[in-house]
Amino acid sequence: MTVTYEKQKSEARIQAVEQYLIDNVLGDDFICSHYNSCKSSHADTFYEGQLHHIGKYYGVSFDGRPLRVVVVGQEYGHPPARVDCQARSQMFKYSALDCRFAAGQGYKGRNPHMKGTTNVLRLIFGIPLGTDHQSEFLSIEGKRVHIFDAILNHAFSR
Repeated sequence: MTVTYEKQKSEARIQAVEQYLIDNVLGDDFICSHYNSCKSSHADTFYEGQLHHIGKYYGVSFDGRPLRVVVVGQEYGHPPARVDCQARSQMFKYSALDCRFAAGQGYKGRNPHMKGTTNVLRLIFGIPLGTDHQSEFLSIEGKRVHIFDAILNHAFSR
């Protein structure tokens, strides 16, 4: 299987999503027009403006067939509020590179949500289920890319 991506199209796609979020959700202030309805739908503490991770390689193709993986979850369920896309991507980078599926050998383990996300992504990308970190990477045009860097993680509030 050959995995490719079109750098210019991917970068333009990422820029467009980030600009939309800045203009409509979280620029200098939290400006989402759905804030009141989301907040009132959730009885617990509400953490507004927790934006998305958009992997650098979001927009891959497998054997010439485009594959866009969007993982949709609710807000993180913990602080902080108002997390921009770059900060969220740093959280994903930490989980991808500085944590492992299970704790050991000096690494922290991923939380249950990220373990589940890892398993689903393995299956989507044709990687057998397992706990070994080395198999969590794709080869994209000669580069080793963690599966978390080939997705868009969309967190929405209830």
